[in-house]
Amino acid sequence: MWMLSKFNFWEEGVFAVGLDNQTLPAENLYGSGRLWCYEAEQIYRWIPAASVTLEKGEHLLCIYAFASGMRFDRFYLADGSQEPPLDSVWIKE
Repeated sequence: MWMLSKFNFWEEGVFAVGLDNQTLPAENLYGSGRLWCYEAEQIYRWIPAASVTLEKGEHLLCIYAFASGMRFDRFYLADGSQEPPLDSVWIKE
């Protein structure tokens, strides 16, 4: 799962992911759930947020931001090593 996110300070870049009412272990999350940034970065960027294998069917996905400055724009569920599409070809439904 990829997420397009931004945050202004290192302390704001903390997140968790829940799947089917269970929080994923930190080792399944990019950076163990703690993102890094350069001091003046403050841009949206794609993060390979979590890696998990899903069974076929419906699932409940929850994203938890542990700071008020954490921002999410969109999420992309990928199959294998697939990356999110560029904004110019993003499909809006």
